[in-house]
Amino acid sequence: MAAWIHIIVVHFGLGLLLLGALCDMLGAWRHNERLLFAGSCNLVAAALFTIISVASGFVAEAHLGPHSNMGNALLGIHKSFAIAVMLLLIGLAGWRIGTRGGVHRRLHTIYLSLSFFACALLL
Repeated sequence: MAAWIHIIVVHFGLGLLLLGALCDMLGAWRHNERLLFAGSCNLVAAALFTIISVASGFVAEAHLGPHSNMGNALLGIHKSFAIAVMLLLIGLAGWRIGTRGGVHRRLHTIYLSLSFFACALLL
Protein backbone atom coordinates (compact mmCIF):
# COMPACT_ATOMS: atom_id res chain seq x y z
CA MET A 1 0.00 0.00 0.00
CA ALA A 2 2.77 2.46 0.90
CA ALA A 3 4.42 1.87 -2.47
CA TRP A 4 1.27 3.03 -4.27
CA ILE A 5 0.98 6.08 -2.03
CA HIS A 6 4.62 6.92 -2.72
CA ILE A 7 4.20 6.58 -6.48
CA ILE A 8 1.14 8.84 -6.51
CA VAL A 9 2.29 11.51 -4.04
CA VAL A 10 5.75 11.95 -5.58
CA HIS A 11 4.15 13.25 -8.79
CA PHE A 12 2.22 15.96 -6.93
CA GLY A 13 5.44 17.28 -5.42
CA LEU A 14 7.17 17.21 -8.79
CA GLY A 15 4.39 19.06 -10.60
CA LEU A 16 3.89 21.63 -7.87
CA LEU A 17 7.61 22.38 -7.66
CA LEU A 18 7.94 22.86 -11.42
CA LEU A 19 4.81 25.00 -11.59
CA GLY A 20 5.90 27.05 -8.57
CA ALA A 21 9.32 27.74 -10.04
CA LEU A 22 7.76 28.74 -13.35
CA CYS A 23 5.25 31.06 -11.62
CA ASP A 24 8.05 32.65 -9.59
CA MET A 25 10.21 33.18 -12.67
CA LEU A 26 7.35 34.71 -14.68
CA GLY A 27 6.15 36.72 -11.68
CA ALA A 28 9.60 38.23 -11.15
CA TRP A 29 10.00 38.95 -14.86
CA ARG A 30 6.55 40.52 -15.27
CA HIS A 31 6.43 42.08 -11.78
CA ASN A 32 3.15 40.24 -11.23
CA GLU A 33 2.16 39.75 -7.58
CA ARG A 34 -0.45 37.11 -8.42
CA LEU A 35 2.11 34.90 -10.12
CA LEU A 36 4.50 35.36 -7.20
CA PHE A 37 1.72 34.39 -4.79
CA ALA A 38 0.92 31.31 -6.92
CA GLY A 39 4.62 30.41 -6.90
CA SER A 40 4.71 30.71 -3.13
CA CYS A 41 1.61 28.53 -2.64
CA ASN A 42 2.89 25.90 -5.06
CA LEU A 43 6.30 25.77 -3.41
CA VAL A 44 4.87 25.31 0.09
CA ALA A 45 2.52 22.60 -1.19
CA ALA A 46 5.44 20.94 -3.02
CA ALA A 47 7.43 20.90 0.23
CA LEU A 48 4.53 19.24 2.06
CA PHE A 49 4.04 16.62 -0.66
CA THR A 50 7.79 15.97 -0.74
CA ILE A 51 7.81 15.29 2.99
CA ILE A 52 4.93 12.84 2.50
CA SER A 53 6.76 11.30 -0.48
CA VAL A 54 9.94 10.73 1.49
CA ALA A 55 8.04 9.31 4.45
CA SER A 56 6.00 6.96 2.28
CA GLY A 57 9.17 6.00 0.42
CA PHE A 58 10.80 4.86 3.65
CA VAL A 59 7.68 2.85 4.52
CA ALA A 60 7.65 1.32 1.01
CA GLU A 61 11.34 0.46 1.34
CA ALA A 62 10.63 -1.44 4.55
CA HIS A 63 8.21 -3.65 2.59
CA LEU A 64 10.63 -4.39 -0.24
CA GLY A 65 11.86 -7.89 -0.60
CA PRO A 66 15.49 -8.80 -1.07
CA HIS A 67 17.22 -7.27 -4.06
CA SER A 68 20.67 -7.16 -5.64
CA ASN A 69 23.65 -5.02 -4.74
CA MET A 70 22.88 -2.87 -7.78
CA GLY A 71 19.33 -2.41 -6.48
CA ASN A 72 20.70 -1.35 -3.09
CA ALA A 73 23.04 1.15 -4.75
CA LEU A 74 20.25 2.65 -6.89
CA LEU A 75 17.93 2.85 -3.90
CA GLY A 76 20.66 4.63 -1.92
CA ILE A 77 21.10 7.22 -4.69
CA HIS A 78 17.33 7.63 -4.95
CA LYS A 79 17.04 8.25 -1.19
CA SER A 80 19.96 10.69 -1.19
CA PHE A 81 18.39 12.81 -3.92
CA ALA A 82 14.98 12.63 -2.25
CA ILE A 83 16.33 13.78 1.10
CA ALA A 84 18.38 16.57 -0.53
CA VAL A 85 15.32 17.86 -2.41
CA MET A 86 13.16 17.60 0.70
CA LEU A 87 15.61 19.60 2.82
CA LEU A 88 16.05 22.21 0.09
CA LEU A 89 12.29 22.58 -0.32
CA ILE A 90 11.75 22.84 3.43
CA GLY A 91 14.34 25.64 3.48
CA LEU A 92 12.78 27.43 0.50
CA ALA A 93 9.26 27.05 1.90
CA GLY A 94 10.48 28.38 5.25
CA TRP A 95 12.02 31.32 3.44
CA ARG A 96 8.73 32.07 1.66
CA ILE A 97 6.65 31.66 4.82
CA GLY A 98 9.13 33.75 6.83
CA THR A 99 8.91 36.59 4.32
CA ARG A 100 5.11 36.21 4.05
CA GLY A 101 5.23 34.89 0.51
CA GLY A 102 7.60 37.46 -0.90
CA VAL A 103 11.30 37.45 -1.62
CA HIS A 104 13.34 40.62 -1.46
CA ARG A 105 14.12 41.81 -4.97
CA ARG A 106 17.89 41.56 -4.47
CA LEU A 107 17.60 37.96 -3.30
CA HIS A 108 15.15 36.80 -5.93
CA THR A 109 17.88 35.52 -8.27
CA ILE A 110 19.35 33.41 -5.48
CA TYR A 111 15.90 32.11 -4.57
CA LEU A 112 15.07 31.24 -8.19
CA SER A 113 18.46 29.56 -8.65
CA LEU A 114 17.85 27.37 -5.61
CA SER A 115 14.32 26.63 -6.76
CA PHE A 116 15.47 25.52 -10.22
CA PHE A 117 18.33 23.56 -8.64
CA ALA A 118 15.70 21.69 -6.60
CA CYS A 119 13.82 21.02 -9.87
CA ALA A 120 16.99 19.63 -11.44
CA LEU A 121 17.67 17.39 -8.44
CA LEU A 122 14.12 16.13 -8.46
CA LEU A 123 14.13 15.36 -12.15
